Amino acid sequence: MKEKVKRPTQVMVYPEKKVNNARTTTINLSNKTIKTPCYIPKIRTSKELDIITDEKKINDYFQGIFFDILNVSALNREKTIINSKQTRLIPAIKLDFRTLKGILPIFIDPNTEYLYLNNKQKRKQYRNLPSLPKIISDFLTKSTYANYSKLWQQLYNAGDTTTIINWNVREQNKYQPASIIPFTPFIEGENSPLIDIAIDINKKSAFTIADTFGLEPSFYFNLNYSALRNLEQLKKITDFLLDADGEYENVKMVFIKIKYFQLNDTDVRRNLGKFAKSIQDAVEFNNKFVFLIDADSYAIPCISTGFDGFIEPINGYVNDYGSSSTPSKFRAYYDKKRMEMVKANKIKNKPLKCGCPRCLKINEVYGGAFFDKIDPQLWSVWCKEHLFYSRCQEVKEIRDAINDNGINKIQDKFINSAKKDFVEILGYYVDGD
Repeated sequence: MKEKVKRPTQVMVYPEKKVNNARTTTINLSNKTIKTPCYIPKIRTSKELDIITDEKKINDYFQGIFFDILNVSALNREKTIINSKQTRLIPAIKLDFRTLKGILPIFIDPNTEYLYLNNKQKRKQYRNLPSLPKIISDFLTKSTYANYSKLWQQLYNAGDTTTIINWNVREQNKYQPASIIPFTPFIEGENSPLIDIAIDINKKSAFTIADTFGLEPSFYFNLNYSALRNLEQLKKITDFLLDADGEYENVKMVFIKIKYFQLNDTDVRRNLGKFAKSIQDAVEFNNKFVFLIDADSYAIPCISTGFDGFIEPINGYVNDYGSSSTPSKFRAYYDKKRMEMVKANKIKNKPLKCGCPRCLKINEVYGGAFFDKIDPQLWSVWCKEHLFYSRCQEVKEIRDAINDNGINKIQDKFINSAKKDFVEILGYYVDGD
């Protein structure tokens, strides 16, 4: 009989109701409770952290906080300094970073896509991480789109993954996350040799995280959208998650990231729906739960099809990673009816029809999006608040639809939006075939 990963803590998943492939669950995790489906914002700046550390925003649909490994250290240090000045003056208004960890589970994204993506700014941030192993630093220096897979295979064949696994655990554990997310390769293309390496690193990481460090393990697959074109490649992931031998039954958390999701790619849309359904079958069989990282509105059909929750950057730009393009003066605004970001000039000089607390206040004070009266930086913060409230409302709608046996309402929501093709993720084909 194969050895099982130890159970460092008592993570329990309690399924409640399932309608088609959507479900509600309650998860007990590190003395905290997560209710799903849920939304978790990803935070990259101290101002973004200020938005969600307002006690009034703690609600039943916002169930955790995600950080990037590249900036969590500076953000944590900055918040500690700020709050050391504020706590004596306004202790009831804001929750500091340390207190927040006691209320909500936090998670750290290892950002392994930057070993592939040619982003000089992000690679520089990676090299500045404390005690970064030389093998990762060298990888960042040498890696190109052409040699990326070869470099990973060389690293794996040389047995260097143990060093990377141990560093990743120690670096994330500085912030006491609810679970350690493994350092797995970014999988690009329809027939990537790295899928097998990712599975093996997940296996090794689970034992290291749980048995050696006594921490909560998870599984992680970081995919480029192109990897979704091959269902056989995706089947390797779901077969692994089925865990027929029960070695990993104590690993309860699964994270999937899909980069650069292509709305206009029919095969990708349909395969994502099939993948979500297969993942749901696998995690339900083993009493796990699965979250989708860096997803925007396409997460809504995903959590209506198989995923339990999603993580989205609170600025709304899932692919906003230090682009050199010049941004517009006023940040784009999330249109809940269209289910997409719209440029500020589309709503200029108009009352906002949203109805969330932030938009109601903008209408009350300014009459709407009258940009001659509004400071651009303040507008940026308000847009993030608006997106936060919008995602919480959308998750509420899905939970209500499950509880009312009316999950088909989600299909109608997309058909009436600018994202009608997203119904294909739900298994409904808009072209009728």
